Amino acid sequence: MGYFPRTTEPYQRRVSERDWHNHGPSAFRKLAFSLLDMALLTGVTLRVGRAALLSYAGDANSEVFLTSLLAGTFFLFLMATLHLGNFPVRHWVWRAPVFGLAVGAAEAGVSLLLISMGREPYGSGQAAFTDWLTMALTIVPWRFALVVSFAIALAFVVRGVRLVTLSSEERL
Repeated sequence: MGYFPRTTEPYQRRVSERDWHNHGPSAFRKLAFSLLDMALLTGVTLRVGRAALLSYAGDANSEVFLTSLLAGTFFLFLMATLHLGNFPVRHWVWRAPVFGLAVGAAEAGVSLLLISMGREPYGSGQAAFTDWLTMALTIVPWRFALVVSFAIALAFVVRGVRLVTLSSEERL
C-alpha cells in the first residue's frame, strides 16, 4: 500500500500503523548497526580529512589545527554515539573498545595508502613507509582511549537520564 490513498471513499480500508512500519530501518540506520562499517567510515573520514587539512592549511595556522582537532574529536564521538545508541548499555562493554580499535586500524590502513600515494603529511614533510609503524602505534591507542572514555561518560549520562525519567514517572 502506498502512502497516499488513490480514492477518498469512506469505505476505503483505513491505513493501520502496521502499514507504515513495514519498510524497515533506513539505509543509514542499517549502517549504524554495523560496528565494522561505522568504524571504517569513521576512520577513513578522519584520516582523509586530516591529510587534506594539513596539506592545504599548512603548519603555520595553529587555529585551523586546533579547530580541526576538535572537529575530528567531535566527529569520532558522534559516530560512536550513533553506533552505540542502537544497543543496550551492557553491550557497550565490548562494543566501545572494539569500535575504538577498529577506527584506529582503519585510520592506520588509510594512512598506509596515503603514504603510498605520497599524500600523508608528517610534521613539516611527507610521511615515509618507515614512519608508518610509529604513526599506527600512536593512532590506535589514542582512538581506543578516546572512544572508551567517551562511552563511559555517555553510559553515566544515559543511566542518570533513565533514573531521573523513571523517578519522575514514579516507577522506582
